[in-house]
Amino acid sequence: DLIAVTGDFVDLSLDVLDEVIAALRSLEAPLGVHLVMGNHDYLDDGPQLIRRFREAGLGLLLNESIDIPHNGCRISVAGIDFHHRPAGLARHVHRTLGAVRRRNEPDLSLLLAHHPDAFDFACRHHVDLTLSGHTHGGQLVFSNLRGKKGSIGLGSLAFRYPRGLYQRGHCHLYVNSGVGSWFPLRVNCPAEIACLTLRCQPTGLDTSGPIQPLS
Repeated sequence: DLIAVTGDFVDLSLDVLDEVIAALRSLEAPLGVHLVMGNHDYLDDGPQLIRRFREAGLGLLLNESIDIPHNGCRISVAGIDFHHRPAGLARHVHRTLGAVRRRNEPDLSLLLAHHPDAFDFACRHHVDLTLSGHTHGGQLVFSNLRGKKGSIGLGSLAFRYPRGLYQRGHCHLYVNSGVGSWFPLRVNCPAEIACLTLRCQPTGLDTSGPIQPLS
């Protein structure tokens, strides 16, 4: 129904930008294809990448949100620009999701944020699902291959949310391991394209509780 790509389209150079744009333009989904910037997209010439994406009509969200009507309901899809510091992520999230709330509460809210730490601030706005990347799943994982709590690897050492599905109350985060790599090596951390199925929550279900990773 909907395709989300959470950044890092290029790495150190825009040499492959034409091919990237062609690949992204080939994607189709009834509820649209939505993109956000990653940190690697700024390493060469971020403003040029943004301009080219805009010219190609790609659905890049830079601290923006759109409303999508679906089956009589309103879906909000928001996307924030990359920031590596919590304070910057907080500003992006509060600015973008504040605008969503001013247009009335959506029936389903999605946030695309390259850095998964944006989830901490998305929860304050009761975002149903945050989609992130950035960690590459850690690339090198040495135990608990499904990324459950207690996994040991580069991701668990560097990130609070290294990969997989997390939950706080009714808010969820999915951190995708991505299809590429920063350096050409993955150990027990295969590349992935995740297919997520969203269902209505049964009434009366207790969703209180701390953050927890889900298998």
